[in-house]
Parts: sequence; C-alpha cells; structure tokens
Amino acid sequence: MNNRNIELLAPVGNKESLIAAVNNGCDAVYLGGKAFSARQYAGNFSVEEMEEVLDYCHLRNVKVYVTVNTLYKEKELESLFDFLNQLYRLGADAFIVQDLGTAVKIKEYFPNIDIHGSTQMTIHDLNGVKFLEELGFKRVVLSREMSLEEIAYIAKNTSMEIEVFVHGALCFSYSGQCLMSSMIGGRSGNRGRCAQPCRLPYNLADAKNKHIASGYLLSPKDIQTLEYIPQLIESGVTSFKIEGRMKRPEYNASVVNTYRKYIDQYFLNQKDYSVDYNDIKNLAQVFNRGGFSKGYLGQHSGRDMMSFESPKHWGIYAGKVVQYNSSTKKCVIDTVEPLEPGDGIEIWRKGKENTGVAISKSSKGGERITVFIKDPVQKGDLVYKTKDKPLLDALKKTYEKDVRKSTVFGHIKFKKYIPILLQLWDDRNNFIEVEGSIVQEAQNQALTEERLKSQISKTGNTPFNIESLTVDMDEDGYLPIGELNALRRKAVEKLEKSIINNTRRSFVNIKNVDGVLNQEGTPDIKEKSLSILLRDIDQLEAAFHPKVKRIYLEMNQYSIEKFQKAAEACHENNIEFFAALPRIDVNYKKEKLWYNLENTLIDGYLIRTYGQAYKLKNTCKKRMADYTFNIFNPLTSQFWMTYGREGVTLSPELNYEELKNFRGDGIEIIGYGYLPLMTTQQCIIGNTVGEKSLQGFCKNRNDQKSYKLIDRKGEAFPIIQDCSSCLAVIYNGKPILLLNELDKLVSLPVDYIRLDFVFESAQDIKTIIESYGNCNKVLFPKIKGQEYTKGHFFRGVE
Repeated sequence: MNNRNIELLAPVGNKESLIAAVNNGCDAVYLGGKAFSARQYAGNFSVEEMEEVLDYCHLRNVKVYVTVNTLYKEKELESLFDFLNQLYRLGADAFIVQDLGTAVKIKEYFPNIDIHGSTQMTIHDLNGVKFLEELGFKRVVLSREMSLEEIAYIAKNTSMEIEVFVHGALCFSYSGQCLMSSMIGGRSGNRGRCAQPCRLPYNLADAKNKHIASGYLLSPKDIQTLEYIPQLIESGVTSFKIEGRMKRPEYNASVVNTYRKYIDQYFLNQKDYSVDYNDIKNLAQVFNRGGFSKGYLGQHSGRDMMSFESPKHWGIYAGKVVQYNSSTKKCVIDTVEPLEPGDGIEIWRKGKENTGVAISKSSKGGERITVFIKDPVQKGDLVYKTKDKPLLDALKKTYEKDVRKSTVFGHIKFKKYIPILLQLWDDRNNFIEVEGSIVQEAQNQALTEERLKSQISKTGNTPFNIESLTVDMDEDGYLPIGELNALRRKAVEKLEKSIINNTRRSFVNIKNVDGVLNQEGTPDIKEKSLSILLRDIDQLEAAFHPKVKRIYLEMNQYSIEKFQKAAEACHENNIEFFAALPRIDVNYKKEKLWYNLENTLIDGYLIRTYGQAYKLKNTCKKRMADYTFNIFNPLTSQFWMTYGREGVTLSPELNYEELKNFRGDGIEIIGYGYLPLMTTQQCIIGNTVGEKSLQGFCKNRNDQKSYKLIDRKGEAFPIIQDCSSCLAVIYNGKPILLLNELDKLVSLPVDYIRLDFVFESAQDIKTIIESYGNCNKVLFPKIKGQEYTKGHFFRGVE
C-alpha cells in the first residue's frame, strides 16, 4: 500500500489481530510462534497456523517477520533450528533475533532470509549498528530511549534499515538489560516471560526509610508519535513499529488505521501536515495509561512520561461525581462526553480501588446522568469512559471479513477460433497465463470490450484487484459468460499458487546446530581465580589477594591519571587491571572518557555494549564480554571467543546444570554481588524530588544521598544515580552469595569466579574475598544483618 519505502509494521498475537492489521493498511506484521517468542503470553501461532498466516499475508503483499527474539538454552537449540527451518521453507520474510550466537548461525544456515536485530539487543548508538551491519544484519530495532536527533544521525551513517517504535508500551528499563522479573519471580523478560514488575506499586524512601513518594513509580505512559511522523520519515527511518502483540484486535485496527492515514497524508501534502485531535482521542479511548507521551524522541526523560497513578487502561475523562446516595446507590455524574448503551465507565475513588458500571442509556456530553454504583463513591471523584461500544463495534467491522487486496494487472487475447488467453501479473515478478475455451464467431450479439473487461475484473472475495486490463480482440467474437467466469477463477487460483510458491524455499540440511553442542567427555576441572568488580577506586587495595588475578573498575568519571595509578598498583600485586565500560553509552556527540585509555597501562576492557565491541575491535588490550550481552548458550559464548575476546561473563540467569555445558578459556561467572536489575533513563529520584528537565538532569544532580524502592512485600531495591549521563540503576536488595556452594563452583568448567562490590565497605570486601579465596565458609559472617540470595544458581529461569 505504500511505495515510498516507509514501512508500517503491526503486531499480531492472534488471527483476528492479523486481519485487523492487514485490512487497516499495514505493510508488514511481526508475530511469534507458540515457542521461542518474546511474548510468551500472547496467543501466538503453531507452525500450521504460521503457514496460513504467511500465505494470507503474501497474497496481499504484506511481509511477515517472525520473532525469535529471546535467549535460548543449549537444550532448546536443536528444536529452535528445526522450527526456523520450517519457517524458512514456508517463506518467512525475516527473523527478529536477540541471541547473538543464534543470529550468526541463522545467517550461516539460512543465507536467503533477512535478520533483524531486536530491541532486546540494546542497540543505542551508531557503533552498535555498525557491529550488526558487519555481521550481515539487514535491520536493527533501536532502543526506545533514542532521541530523534540520534536516530537521524544513525540512519544517515549506515546502510542498514532502521526500525523504531512509534506507538505502544514503553519498558522502564532499557530492553535487554532488565533482570527484575527473573530475580523477583523466576520469569525472565529476556526469555519472553516478563511478569511486568514495572506495573506494580512502589514506595521511594531514603536511607533512613523516610517516605519520599509512592505509586506506580516504574510505569511509563504509552507512546503516541503522530506529530513526529514527518520528522521520523525525514530522519531516514525505514520501519514504523507498533507495539502490542498482547492487545485486542480493535487496538490493532485503530492504531494501524490511524498511522496509515497520517503516513499517507504526509506524502500527499507535506506542507499542511496536521493531526486531528479526534484521532488521538480515539487512540486513547482504545488504550492509554493516563494519556500518551512522545517517548524519548524530543526529551531525555521526565515525570510527564510516567503514569504514577495507575498502570492500567484509563480511557478518557468523562466527568465528575456530583452526588452519591449510599442508601439507594444512586450516583449523579456531570458528564463531558457522550455515552451510549454498552459503554463502560470507571470511577476513581480516593485511596480505594476504582469501581465501574456499564451504561444503559444514551446521553450527550454536558448532561447530568444517574447510574447505580454498588461501591461507595464521593463527590468530586473523577469518571473515565473506559469502553466506547460504538467505536469498538466500528473497529470490529474492519476485521470481520477480508477486504485487503493486492494490485494486479492483466491482458486478454480474445481472437476467434483459438482459445481465449488471460495473463495476470503483479509488481513482484509473479506472472501467469491460462487458456480457456475456443472463441466463437458471434451469431447474434458479440462480446464488447467493456463487457469482457467487466467480467474478468470481478475478483470478488479473492485477494486481488485488477487495476488495469488490456484487450487484444476480434470485435465479432463470443463466449458464454460462464466460460469467462471459469477462466477468471482458473487464473486467480493459478496466480495465488504462483505467489505462494515463489515465497517458498527448500529445507536446509542441518546435521549439527553448531560445533560446541553434544560435546562428549567430562570437561577439565580448572583452577579457579577470582576477578573483582569495584565501583570505588579507593577500595582498590582492599581487593588485593593472592587468588585475585583481575580487577575491573567502573568508569565513574575517574580521570585517566587515576586509572593509570590504579593499573600500576594492581601490577605491583600481579593483578590485571581492566576498565569496566558503561552499561549504556549515551551522549553520542561527546567523546567518551574511555576512548582515551588505549595508551595507558590498563590491561583491558570489560565491554558491555555492541557499540563498545565495535569501537574496540582493533584494540591492543584484552577484552572481556560482560553478561550485559546476555550470554546464555555455547553458541553465543563461542562467537565471542572467535571474535577475539579474552573471555566472557555468563548470564546470571543460568543455573548450575546449564553452566556445566560451556567450554573454552576465559569463562567467568558471578559468585557474589548485588545484581543491577534495571538500567533506566527514567531516574526515579529525578522524576519525584529532582524536578528533572526535559533534557535530563535535575536539582539533585550529584546528590550523594541514598535512595531505595520498596515493593508491596517490603523488599528494598537500592538505586544508584549516574548523574554524568542522567541514568539510574536499580539493584537487587540481596546480594548473590554462593560461598556455601563453593564445591559446585569449583567443579564448573570456568576460569574465574567474579565478585561484584557495589555497596560494601573496604573491610567487608576484604572479608568476602578472603572467604572465597580461601574456600572458608566459616570466615564469612553476616554483614550488618544482610540477607543473601543464591540467585538463579539452582532454580534458573523459565
């Protein structure tokens, strides 16, 4: 439907949503299978259903991208590649992938299909894009935290296709860097099973437990970017992505139809581009969380992007309660919106759960109405219309039957005494021709060209619309109308088969998924060394111990001189010294401090982003790939080994049995430490007490006070602000402690046990290192009554 290289990409969770998206004008859809998808709680599709979807879409000139954008355990890889092989054969247009090792193998085994880098890869700078470009990715889905300026800069400096989210839900954390769901309940967001902890209530408190703020502090509003469509098109974006595979079909119908309207409007009349408020209002009526934000396109972050009051669908404001009789349950409401039978309203009660009712009578906006409300409400309580039945009914009609058609062209040869010939083709190199009955000489009334065209063009319920039809005919020829109808049906069926067959591929013969699976024999038990991660350079000396062979120091804006001195001190104690690079590299125009470490005495880098990996591909220093790359299976660890890395830190979501399956030198696992659960641009302190500006930073910048989130169960989650970049990190309140499992740690085929220190004192650090270094469980006391967790070492994740 759009020939200007701007793709409107719609989410699909079930058949109804598919039809809604296609009928309302999408150019492509993305969907997942029953397994291996990042929305495991959506309806999703079996392989048989996938075949129907692919054929349905391809006949209507709609592309299909299959999401296999989760992390895979070693035992799942064989089944995954069988699944991919089936979808490859059936004609999927692209695979959307998070797991890097899997992506590389897909490219090796299935060279004729496009690979898209999922937003779960946390690609947020040009170097990260270039990393994927070198590996043969066709497209990258950028992190949702990107500004319009950053998007344009990337698009203009790469040949890769750029995809951005334009509508729908935002994650509070950078996608791909969230461990909160898995640590709280064992459901990994990286494996498509997010329990959505960001939609739960929290309290914000200081170190003395003084209450600062409360509410749904991690719940962002959904984004709506209609006003930004011209700028996004002009920036060089390829694909406009709508979020919502778990939303109802009416949502898809509304959002796809609206964005289709405004993309087309832009190309028809760029100078007079404007957005009708009623269209935004209808989008909000279908789904919103306290209104919409424009996301990060024009601002760094801020309170106005958040929905602290409720994480659920709000609907639109419909009026206020003016009177309530607790005896009769009659509630009088001054309305500002029209209401119809079947509409639903919800009344927000102060300090209590909302209550609601279905409307049974029509009323106009501005009228005073009376409804019966069982739960007590008060004068002044706000009323929202959460369901608009006429709107939903209208949207439902758009997917009750198929109306989307592909444009085809035709030619008829209608000559006496030879069979009638019909040719049909499209602009995708599909061409067919069929013969019918022999054309007779007309005895009475000959077939006119107009009647011949009219009859052949009656494509009815087929997926085609014949846009133009040329005729080469004898004026005195004749065939019965039934013969023309039969010819048309035969041609349409042949064209459908041609289109479907042209999307099919051959199965790939996959003998072994990779060179590291199904390894035989028992791995060598390696002598374990300790590696240490520090935030505070002043604690460096506390980390010196004979078993410690490497120290990573977080950048934290320390000067080059301080890194130089730290490296010297480590070397005097026969310890390697690495710079731990930022988990998120923002400020694309600004040269990073770590760019200038190459000529220092540091031994290497702990690399956390794909951009850093690309930037440092020619370094003379050692490189360790951190667990921020979500290294979850031997395919991915093997990739990093062959890419020239010193080693890898495996995902902390892996359990003991899964850790046994890795092979190679330089493998590291987390043995102790507070895990960062979320890295976010939405600093909670800035959003509540800091009066954060649109461009980031707040009056609490570089404030040394400690803050923590407290959930419904009383669990605390410390927050560390990175005020140099206006980011924040939420940590688990309980550090991982595997001291009692040292025998199992020692048995694993890894080289390093890493101890991460974030909040500990120098004395605590000494004690913990000595306990691990000397394998002495007795030495380790409880520090200040601290509780600990074994993390996923035994339970793993779903």
